[in-house]
Amino acid sequence: MTALGLEASVINFISFSWGIIDGAAEIYRLANGVLTENDRVRTVIGDLNRIVEDLSEGKSIQSQTKAEQAIKDLAEDCKEDSDALLKLLDKLKVEGRRTAWKSVKTKFKSLMSADEVDALKERLQEYRSEITTNLVIILK
Repeated sequence: MTALGLEASVINFISFSWGIIDGAAEIYRLANGVLTENDRVRTVIGDLNRIVEDLSEGKSIQSQTKAEQAIKDLAEDCKEDSDALLKLLDKLKVEGRRTAWKSVKTKFKSLMSADEVDALKERLQEYRSEITTNLVIILK
């Protein structure tokens, strides 16, 4: 059993190390020093922020429905979380001249922040779902 546990640990370490090396190589190769996935998330967040701004700046109508108010509130909360995610993603890119060591450090930070990034992405998905639900209610 001990040998099997040791073997599993070695395999996990090799897998983790390969993930860091592979990610660091990707960061080093790319012109902007950002993982492709993080760059894609930044693009989506940019689009989301434009939509959220339009929704939160909605005209203040005196007879605003509960669904319209909910959309405005959700849009404001969504903006806060999207800004937090953008700040986190800014920390996960190579600053200055790219070197192999900076790329490894950036990939390691990315792996250590993965849970936080995933949690923010999940919350943003929930906001999107709630906003869509309230839009359907308004359009009825």
